[in-house]
Amino acid sequence: MKRRKIVALTAASVLIFAVLFIRGVYLKINPSGQGGGSITMEDDYVIKADAARMVSLLFYSRNELLQAEKPPYTDLESNDWYSKYVAGLYNMGFIGEAGGIEQGQYGPDEYITGGELNSLMDRICAYMENQEEWKDSELYDSLQKSLGEDIREWEDGKLLTRELWRKILDVMIEKLAADRIKEQTLFILDKKSSDSGEKLVTDKGDYYYEGFDSGKYKMQSITALVRDNTILILEPADGETILHNVWIEQGEGLKLDVFLNGTRMSMSLEDPLSEDMERVVGDISLSSGKVVKIQIKPEIITGKVLASDQDSITLETEDGETVYPLDTEFKIYRVYDETASEPARGILVGYKNTEFVVADRMICAALINSSLKAENIRVLIKNDGFQDIYHNTVKVTSDTDFTVTYGKTVKECSAGKTVTITTDSKMVSKNRVLIRSKEKDGKIKLLSVKRNSGNPEYRGVMEISLYDNKQLIIVNELPFEEYLYGVVPSEMPSGYGVEALKVQAVCARSYAYNQLLSNSCSQYGAHVDDSVSYQVYNNMPENEETIIAVKETHGQVLRYGDSVITAYYFSTSCGHTSSADEVWISTKKVPYLEGAWQTKTGLPKNRTDLSGEEAFREFINEKPDDTYDSSYSWFRWNVEISADALKESVDNAVSQRYKANPNLVLTKNEAGEYESCPVDSIGAVRNITVSSRQTGGIATQAIIEGSEKTIKVISEYNIRTLLAPLNDVIVRQDGSRVNGLSMLPSAFFAVDKKTEDDQQIFVFNGGGYGHGVGMSQNGAKAMADEGCGYEDILKHYYQGIEIGYIYE
Repeated sequence: MKRRKIVALTAASVLIFAVLFIRGVYLKINPSGQGGGSITMEDDYVIKADAARMVSLLFYSRNELLQAEKPPYTDLESNDWYSKYVAGLYNMGFIGEAGGIEQGQYGPDEYITGGELNSLMDRICAYMENQEEWKDSELYDSLQKSLGEDIREWEDGKLLTRELWRKILDVMIEKLAADRIKEQTLFILDKKSSDSGEKLVTDKGDYYYEGFDSGKYKMQSITALVRDNTILILEPADGETILHNVWIEQGEGLKLDVFLNGTRMSMSLEDPLSEDMERVVGDISLSSGKVVKIQIKPEIITGKVLASDQDSITLETEDGETVYPLDTEFKIYRVYDETASEPARGILVGYKNTEFVVADRMICAALINSSLKAENIRVLIKNDGFQDIYHNTVKVTSDTDFTVTYGKTVKECSAGKTVTITTDSKMVSKNRVLIRSKEKDGKIKLLSVKRNSGNPEYRGVMEISLYDNKQLIIVNELPFEEYLYGVVPSEMPSGYGVEALKVQAVCARSYAYNQLLSNSCSQYGAHVDDSVSYQVYNNMPENEETIIAVKETHGQVLRYGDSVITAYYFSTSCGHTSSADEVWISTKKVPYLEGAWQTKTGLPKNRTDLSGEEAFREFINEKPDDTYDSSYSWFRWNVEISADALKESVDNAVSQRYKANPNLVLTKNEAGEYESCPVDSIGAVRNITVSSRQTGGIATQAIIEGSEKTIKVISEYNIRTLLAPLNDVIVRQDGSRVNGLSMLPSAFFAVDKKTEDDQQIFVFNGGGYGHGVGMSQNGAKAMADEGCGYEDILKHYYQGIEIGYIYE
């Protein structure tokens, strides 16, 4: 079984690096940070720092290597481009006494030798043979065939030329990383700095280029070997270069002003233009740095975007519904205000604010010509219990007259008539079926789906289509504000009063606006679905109070700086909320989502930090009455779960949670260290320890000891899921009882162990319900009941925000 250290490096694999340190010869680094040898093409021989980077990227991504810890006895600095590769060696024990090699220092440049290369190949072969993937002769046979000589006969001091190194690297890529390392021709537009390092801006995206002297390659083509977004090696490219689907802002005489991948530039033409041009898309051919040919793509179409994925865009035009494949060099430009490049999610389904440039019936470029006005939203409707997006049969009716439209056919239906659509219905064989009420405020009832309120009714248009020619999907398109009519009562009890509902309406609108922009359901022709994956919609029917709350906050959203925030919310706090970076494991803090005490009269005396176990236990065992949530049943809760029941919970979820993020479920190895490796069961649960709490007391790491394995579980979501009280009764502070939860109510808990009838029982005492980030809904109601206005409540939960509008 292959295992990964928490730094994402395997001990066996890192043997390949050892060539850099064999026989007491250590990696010699150029202090200037510039690469040499095969990278800059200025030297005849390969510098070890460059070889280290290239060989390491055969096995690991740049992000994985960034997790490695630097050797403590070297002078490596974090901004040295080679530090992460040396650090990877150190973490696996190949530098220092643990690796059996004397500690060394890093000094001037030194080239890799034939003897070192032989050791590198030996270690690679040993590793691959250990994995039963090949025999040691395979790599040497391939190298000998490529080089025309046997490298095992090279003298120890022979220097490796970059020409030979490239041949060797090609063989290793073919044998070790053919699926990870690709050759690309890139045109360098510019370079830029970011927090994570220097990047080359090219016509095909941005690439890390550590150790390169990129200045002399600007506005030139290169041939590069790349892994993900990192360049291993580059060389000047020969021949003519074609830049595809470039936004040409203006062309006149011998000058062409263009925009590509966020970069404006002026290009010189070999011959003057026969006529001026502006604001067009075209392919530009360059030779020796000058434009020699321009192919304009004049055909532009417009229409409503019905669906968008990585391969195609479906448009509704005057001629009907058409699926257009995307050109392999497809580009998206924002062409209003200041020109900019846009990500794929910028093409919003359900809107007509984009023109499409077409050639050979393929979409080459999208031109977004106006800012978003959040008029409509498209909601993917799930089946019973929100289990899946697919439906075998769809049945609809209405209490008003309605129409069923497919293709150019429009059928009139009287109120109360039931229309049934199945996967083999002719109506959906080539078309989307649109169902509309003939009355302005009429609704379509979905008889084939049940919600808490029974069969839900929908405003707007119900759109049924056959997805992937297999199953039906349903999309409800309706005005953005009317969508909130169905969200607010599904997310907050309508009896909480208009002021609290107005708080919920502003949060829901802010959240929905960002989800609309993210366009994450575009392949299904939707912006969001109707489940907890986004916001629950139409699980409870709209009513007068929720509609008033939406109307009285019309267009209002929460802003931090120039951005609309993602306004997270949850049910009930335990007296302290959580910070977003703590709950979702991020190094970047979100200033408006900082955890805070929820006391009415300021900070409690002598209590500012609940990260210590004793302090948290004292707090959770109290029932303070000066917090906004303290009167609600979920403010405090407890549950007793047997060791057998916990084994079932852990076994039920641990494999899935590991697959979701292998770095958040770690297994203890024989050396007592935690590493990332697949796990299906830990055996009988013997002990549970909260190993890390945050300032507000939320558990973010827990150790679960089993009879077979011990695991470290990271993140509040994983902890709550693995310790779920699947069949146990939770007793809330008012004595009410709840069972059948698929997660612990919150990660604000302390756990103890007792024995009853020779059986181990784990006792959880906790508080609050939900992730704890942002607004407590019950806290908001309590504040409203005490006379606080909705704006003050919002500013209490989201620090530093202002209330703005998404409509002019």
